[in-house]
Amino acid sequence: MPALVGLAVLAVGTVPAMAQEARFSNADGSIEIAGTVKAFDGDTYVIESLFGVLDISSEAVTCHGAGCPVRQVNTSWTKGERGARISLASVDGTLKISGNLEMFDGDVIRLRNSIGLLELPFEGMHCTGSGCPEAIEEVTYIIPES
Repeated sequence: MPALVGLAVLAVGTVPAMAQEARFSNADGSIEIAGTVKAFDGDTYVIESLFGVLDISSEAVTCHGAGCPVRQVNTSWTKGERGARISLASVDGTLKISGNLEMFDGDVIRLRNSIGLLELPFEGMHCTGSGCPEAIEEVTYIIPES
């Protein structure tokens, strides 16, 4: 009997998670398809439905339900060009300053000007100039499972 119990635990441990169902409809509601999303690249849904596997343009339909892909954006930054002249302005307009870029680590920007070496939080700043750090956005889509 102990061997049978071990086998049952193994079987339960290997059952894959069930995917959440999603519904897809076009703008006028004349087309509606239900199924599970197998993949999504930002442009095309790959859906397993009663009709089999379908590739559907995301421009043609809207996804509804718990099984719809969730868009996730991860932002990283270039370091900027050290020594280049930049100008910083706070988005609320309370700070405007220029200088030569010394360092940027994604959170803090350091620049040198006639006042000296200034270190400022980069969040809430707008940077202009050829040496400014640039945002690099990586978009991924997560397909929910139950």
